[in-house]
Amino acid sequence: GVINQTSKQALPDPLRSLHVNVGNADTQRAELDINQPLSTTAALRVNLLKHESGLAGRDSGAADRVGMAAALSMELGSATELALSFMQQDSDNTPDYGLPWLAGKPAAVAQENFYGFESDFLDTKANISTIKLDHEMTSGLNLQAQLRYADYERSSRITEPQLLGNVSASTPLDSVTVRRNVFRGESTERMLQGQVNLIARVITGNLEHALVAGLEAGTESSAPGFGFGLGVPNTSLLHPVKEAFSSSGIAWRVLSDSDADSHAVFVLDTIKLNEHWQLMAGLRWDSFDIDYRASRFDDSGALLSNERIARTDVETSWRTALVYKPTVAGTIYLGVGSSFNPSSEGLSFINSGRNLTIGDAYLEPELNRSVELGTKWELLNGAIFVDAAVFRIT
Repeated sequence: GVINQTSKQALPDPLRSLHVNVGNADTQRAELDINQPLSTTAALRVNLLKHESGLAGRDSGAADRVGMAAALSMELGSATELALSFMQQDSDNTPDYGLPWLAGKPAAVAQENFYGFESDFLDTKANISTIKLDHEMTSGLNLQAQLRYADYERSSRITEPQLLGNVSASTPLDSVTVRRNVFRGESTERMLQGQVNLIARVITGNLEHALVAGLEAGTESSAPGFGFGLGVPNTSLLHPVKEAFSSSGIAWRVLSDSDADSHAVFVLDTIKLNEHWQLMAGLRWDSFDIDYRASRFDDSGALLSNERIARTDVETSWRTALVYKPTVAGTIYLGVGSSFNPSSEGLSFINSGRNLTIGDAYLEPELNRSVELGTKWELLNGAIFVDAAVFRIT
């Protein structure tokens, strides 16, 4: 979803847009988009969202979201633009883990069977504030700066159905019992990140360069807690019972707290060799430092142990591409690049929701390599866009 996510910015012209969608599974959705110029140099845009839906073919499970996003843009003189934005979205969902697994596939029961509790929930709150500054220092030289603060809250109680005992494909379904594994989780995350880019267009001999160099710095924190239900009643596979289960029957097993700091520098150069050929080359250096702390408890709430892990991962990644444009409307490219994923990228070393283990904490970052060959074309004077690619990721 993030790949295709675009933040709506304020526009110089007025806009009024209302979208309403209704559908099966009790789907109702409304989106309001209003853009209003405030002067010749400023504009305000506001988006409002309300969404409700169930799950098609299921007796339970629901999503209820409400959100707003506001963006203000201003020209500070002839060479500087300032953009302020804020997004808030709250969700109140009923999670549904679906049917239990039997002999390598979902059990052959009624599709609408629900094995959780109507009191299960998955609630989230997200608040994101962003400031962007774009300043043209001289002709061909731009400075961009961005600062973002965000906080996220998540609270959940989710039920996972598991078949109880030694069950096979030949076991009569009316004799199978489902164990309901109840997970409880709460967390708060906060993030403050800044980025500064310098964009320069220069000519060296017969070569044109579009050069981007930048700095990034950020600090993040995460404080999740995880627990399991005690005394959860079992139910029938064929005829599950929707009964009550109190959240007070949850024992916290792990309470953790992590703080992470990240720093990065990068440079990317796009070199125009001639009218048909371009070469891209980029290099990035990252440092990711995390301090993880956790306390573990038994079913009675007694402290079992404390954990603390401090780790710093430093990696260099790169990308390069060769671009061929046989015509103005067509592009063929070959790109190669690298990236990495530290074991603490989720701001925690806990890597299992069932037994809350931290086995990945002492692993080096996962390294990735990608190779891609693709083409893009504009047809019928830009009325149709066609693209295709083959790629390999290791």
